[in-house]
Amino acid sequence: MKRRPRNRSFASTNRGPAFLFGPPPVETAVRQLVNSMPVAMTAIDPDGVVLFTGGKVLTERGIAQAMVGRPIWDFNGEYPQAQQNIRRGLAGEAFTVRLEAGANTYEAHYAPIFDSGGNVTQLVWVALDVTEQCRAEAEIRASEEMYRATFEAIDDLVFHTDRTGIITLMSPSCLRQSGYTVEELVGSSVARVWADPVELANLLMLLRQHDSVNDFEARMVRKDSVEVFVSVNASVLLTEDGAVRGYQGTLRNISERKRAEAERDRIFTQSTDMLAVADARGRFVRVNPAWTATLGYASHELLGESLWHFVPREDRAEGIALVRTVIAGETAADVRLRFHSSDGDCRWLSWRFSEAIDDGMFYCVVRDVTGVVNADMEKEEMLEALSSSAAALAQQAMELDLLREQAEFMANHDSLTGVKNRRAWLADCERIRPTAIAMLDIDFFKQVNDNYGHPVGDEVLCEVARRIATVLPDDASFGRLGGEEFGVMWTAPFESACGDVAAAVHVIASEPVHLMDGRELNVTISAGLSRWLGDSGTPEESFAGTFGAADTALYAAKESGRNRFVIAARPGPHAQKAAA
Repeated sequence: MKRRPRNRSFASTNRGPAFLFGPPPVETAVRQLVNSMPVAMTAIDPDGVVLFTGGKVLTERGIAQAMVGRPIWDFNGEYPQAQQNIRRGLAGEAFTVRLEAGANTYEAHYAPIFDSGGNVTQLVWVALDVTEQCRAEAEIRASEEMYRATFEAIDDLVFHTDRTGIITLMSPSCLRQSGYTVEELVGSSVARVWADPVELANLLMLLRQHDSVNDFEARMVRKDSVEVFVSVNASVLLTEDGAVRGYQGTLRNISERKRAEAERDRIFTQSTDMLAVADARGRFVRVNPAWTATLGYASHELLGESLWHFVPREDRAEGIALVRTVIAGETAADVRLRFHSSDGDCRWLSWRFSEAIDDGMFYCVVRDVTGVVNADMEKEEMLEALSSSAAALAQQAMELDLLREQAEFMANHDSLTGVKNRRAWLADCERIRPTAIAMLDIDFFKQVNDNYGHPVGDEVLCEVARRIATVLPDDASFGRLGGEEFGVMWTAPFESACGDVAAAVHVIASEPVHLMDGRELNVTISAGLSRWLGDSGTPEESFAGTFGAADTALYAAKESGRNRFVIAARPGPHAQKAAA
């Protein structure tokens, strides 16, 4: 029998190199799969001639089929980095790299395909457009930096606690506000800085009743034992089922404001907050200089004017309703209204209206919270962007994993039959100490190709491989070594290997191969089996001796009539043992 070379390349089948993925149904399925993905997939031979192109990136540009059969260098001359990457792959290097092509960024995975001699027979690469991913990553970094800068710069003390009051987060302003470092407070109870346990209990009661509290006044004990007044804005953190899992909020030092209330007439003009006294119709009766500093109005521009004159028309109804509750004897805290400044801009102001006093007058403490409102809106936008970016990244990761799995399968399996290729099978033999090795060969296969054509030969190869695989145990390594020759390696006892080889010979001869055109073809195989010759020297020498013994036994089976297997004799004066 004329022996076929065993060093088969990745795409070398009886059909020729035009078919990269297997028989026509598999070929069509793989091409459809690749063309449905947002990638560019290319395969070239060692000379750089394009064997296959696919993927939306190329098909949508209308150049996929035009590239096949032409040198790849004709299409990427303007991208030196791409040419350099291809040369690296043809040199035998598998790698992943990002490259710029125009306004887009691509992540390319290069996978050279080797024959058993270690020579590159093909280079396959898949490029995924990651432009949006790179843009999303940059936006996430910018958003995180903005949030971090805002969090670190904010003057209010921002806190989070768990449901038991244990502090889990503190802003860097903690040191300025309380004298404690963040490390000193995180992990301790919030009661550590609370001057009056009754005040803390009241705050918790309000939070449980209303889910949030604004401008709750309390006393905080600094590290130096000095008590300061703080205004607490807090809300309840809930689990998905509505249970309380903690609290969050801000603490603002209002000691100055409290002293101002105690000595109102003396320090009214010194307050940094905008203070005002208004009548029942909302007209300014008295204002402090902070109005000028914040909004640019001189005192005479405000006195006698209704505050609603400066509030945008669409916000007035809600504000007037709140003021009416104040006139009725209630207190309104942290009422946020937009207010026109002297330059025509709108600022967000937080108003605190006191209860109405004699003659229907009431006090107002006003603070510019434009920065806080903008920060809250930016935070919400950032969280939405983060959520969208995370989902996009997860989808891209899934697509990359799928492409990696496909590339790994293609690198280790015979593209026609789907069983392991020669390189992968030999790697199994080197990695695992087998108990036996068998060589199997299709009888008179050359006549099949000569008489029926290579497409029929491909059908026979696929069906023979399929039938042999059905009788082998899961722990056996089965591969196509080249042409019509297959190899099997066992780790099970040698007796099991004998039974498996006999079953393989029988299952091929037991039923003709049914061809796609309706014809039937009787096919048999011959096999040579050798137990592992572990006393042949080094592991490499043992493998070579066992492999050679199985190969010799195979040829003995051919010479003794085919459609049988021969067991190689142990080294010594013993003859080969044949089994029909």
